[in-house]
Amino acid sequence: MKLGQLRYFVALADTGSFTRAAAVTHVAQPSLSQQIRALEAELGGELVERHARGIRLTAAGAAFLPEARAAVDASDRARDAALQELGRTPRTIDIVTVRSLAMTVVPQTIERWYRKHPEFLIRLHEYSSSPQTERAALASSGRLGIGPMPVTWSGPVRSLGWDELVAIVPVDDPGAAFDPIELASLSERSWVLYERNHGLRSVTDAACAAVGYMPRPAAETGQIETAARLAASGLGPSLVPRHTVPRDLEPAVRLLDPPLMWEVAAYSRTTWPRYVDAYLDLFRGTALDRVPPEQIQHVSPSEFAATDEE
Repeated sequence: MKLGQLRYFVALADTGSFTRAAAVTHVAQPSLSQQIRALEAELGGELVERHARGIRLTAAGAAFLPEARAAVDASDRARDAALQELGRTPRTIDIVTVRSLAMTVVPQTIERWYRKHPEFLIRLHEYSSSPQTERAALASSGRLGIGPMPVTWSGPVRSLGWDELVAIVPVDDPGAAFDPIELASLSERSWVLYERNHGLRSVTDAACAAVGYMPRPAAETGQIETAARLAASGLGPSLVPRHTVPRDLEPAVRLLDPPLMWEVAAYSRTTWPRYVDAYLDLFRGTALDRVPPEQIQHVSPSEFAATDEE
């Protein structure tokens, strides 16, 4: 069992996709897939179930993940400690974030940062729910959490803006004429929902419960883009973060009345260096950088708690 294989597996579990895991680890996708299969062969069983639109951890994979992540994190800390003693400490921004932001906004800011500061090392770790992200930020003093504003946090916190959920319905849907749309008007529909361990499932359930019903599933998925495309095809409505909607699905977007929004923040266990503030400045001008309207349905960070986080 090699450390590189553990690193690939952790990236695969965090991103839910061989393509995205290969991009995060800077390796060709066939090589990453080969290493995962070699790891499974050594263990004598599958760690992931492979599907057309992504992967899902098997029971063995879910049990393997926490220890694999701990090994990778320990290796990174060991390397940084040695480099520090050798006087070659790389300046690092170690980011933990929720999956919806890791798909869109955070990569935009990383790309802008690298244009000016290619000497930096940036590590990006994705999680499916807000509580997972907060725990990861607490696990190391050098980690920067980016996600929904924590309910309580003892370390530094900086607001980055506001995120918003929108409804996706087919362009020819009878309800498409109403924009914005009220969630109560969708109570009789079957929905495209997120898997139970996905933070946005909790948000969707809480939003619908607030207007008197629980959404009935027509399909469940762990991928936001998949949810949007299934909803646009007519399987059922779905709620997705506004900034994640693929451009070709924009005609299927319906704003909500009242808007369903939450504040996004950066947070850390201890005070971060000044260059991290310079990085966070790059969130200005992104989809998050706006002032919410006066009348909003505010989403509490507790509603991002998945029912089965691990």
